[in-house]
Amino acid sequence: MVEPPRLRVQYDAREKMIPILFEKHCKDNFKLKIIPPVKEKDPKPGPIKRPTFQVIDSRGELVAFFNPWGGAECYKDEFKHFFDRMVKKIEKAAEDALDDFKGH
Repeated sequence: MVEPPRLRVQYDAREKMIPILFEKHCKDNFKLKIIPPVKEKDPKPGPIKRPTFQVIDSRGELVAFFNPWGGAECYKDEFKHFFDRMVKKIEKAAEDALDDFKGH
């Protein structure tokens, strides 16, 4: 199944904003690990393969996870204030992209 265009613009916006917001808000204390999509030997038509994003602390522990489809999870309280701010701005970017797509 192919992504509907209205969803694609939202996924694209999230995928673009996650690393931008990470750099802006928390690059000094955490590391962003980008997990590239798995490349299939025999690709089939379907949704665009997209990377996922993990936030790692100085001890190498996973503190949060984001994906372009709108999923996000925070695992450590120390990151919660950054996480909440990022999720809000990521979803705002997705909403704005959808509004632009609809022609508003």
